[in-house]
Amino acid sequence: MRLVTVVVPSYNHEKYIKEAIESIINQSYKNIELIVIDDGSTDSSPKILEKLSKEYNFKYIHRENRGLSKTLNEALSLANGEYFSICASDDRFLLDKISKQVEFLESNLEYGVCYGNVISFNDLGVNRKVDVKNGKSGWIFKDLITANIIIPAPSSIIRTDILRELGGYSEDVLIEDWDMWLRVANIYQIGYLDDYLAYYRDHNNNTYKQTYKMFKAQKKILEKWIDYKDYNQALEVWQLDWFKSLSRRGYIDEAREYMGVAIKNLFDIDTFKILLKYYLIGSKNYKKD
Repeated sequence: MRLVTVVVPSYNHEKYIKEAIESIINQSYKNIELIVIDDGSTDSSPKILEKLSKEYNFKYIHRENRGLSKTLNEALSLANGEYFSICASDDRFLLDKISKQVEFLESNLEYGVCYGNVISFNDLGVNRKVDVKNGKSGWIFKDLITANIIIPAPSSIIRTDILRELGGYSEDVLIEDWDMWLRVANIYQIGYLDDYLAYYRDHNNNTYKQTYKMFKAQKKILEKWIDYKDYNQALEVWQLDWFKSLSRRGYIDEAREYMGVAIKNLFDIDTFKILLKYYLIGSKNYKKD
């Protein structure tokens, strides 16, 4: 039975950390090495984790804040497993996640990563099944760089050797998972498991809701692939997305940079409505992040 390293990067999730840990401890797959690194939490997370580490006997580190990518790279340096999976401290794994993914990867040696669907949930107990749009296996680099496929972070598992081969996570980007999937997909096939594998917590602090930060981070990562043969096509897809998201959140001056792409896509009803509302009528019905 292959050893799987599961990493929990913890930061100020005192309300959720116990659920995250126990969703890993209770996995149907039992050969798991659990590494938890608290990245300088200022709430009671360290105290809770200290108690849990004694109860469940997992490796626990608490130190000053260094950021997510550095935390993941620290865990990678400690990992002994052949597979590497990450559970954010506010998410949860379904109890057969690791078992299903190890079985899939052991039977499909051509794939370096396995991903699947998630269940989005919130503090009110509302669950919503989220299937990966256009989810598929194979050489999916173009799908990833054009956002035709978005891999849900908690659903993923990767061969540890590949992570090390690529030098770990980039420490100069905000969206470290998208950056990594692009780097992996450029040289390895990626496998899709059409099943629900994890719970993703939806709340106001999710990074993807920070529009301007996400815009800058996406732009920075995309620029790394300027020599990719379909770069211009990918860039136009993202420029249209940036025009929409920036306009909706009130970054009108920033969005105007992509007006040309928006005008080229007037047939898109969403783009047409945004042009009408924010630029022709001049609506102020927005709130910046």
